[in-house]
Amino acid sequence: MTLKQMLDLAGIKCFEAEFRADMKPPYMVYELDCETVCADSVVVWISGEVTLYLAVSRADTTSEAAVESVLDAHKVSYTKSRSWIGGTQKVYLCEYVFEARAEW
Repeated sequence: MTLKQMLDLAGIKCFEAEFRADMKPPYMVYELDCETVCADSVVVWISGEVTLYLAVSRADTTSEAAVESVLDAHKVSYTKSRSWIGGTQKVYLCEYVFEARAEW
């Protein structure tokens, strides 16, 4: 299972490193900051971290619970922070940071 497939289990739109002005919350954007080691064309080791942003239009505890349920089910240890972003469209942002893995 890939990271994208795992995150899709939360049932929330999910994109890699792509914030768009026309996206309406809730949605997730993730960024990978890691290096991979391959053997026989297969990733055998990943070193680094994933930053996952969950954008909601208000303190959406249902979306937060869905994301955290998926991370917990896959035994992902994460740190979490919250903040407000955006100009006229106020967006509540939850940031999850966790270690990248070769397989979820």
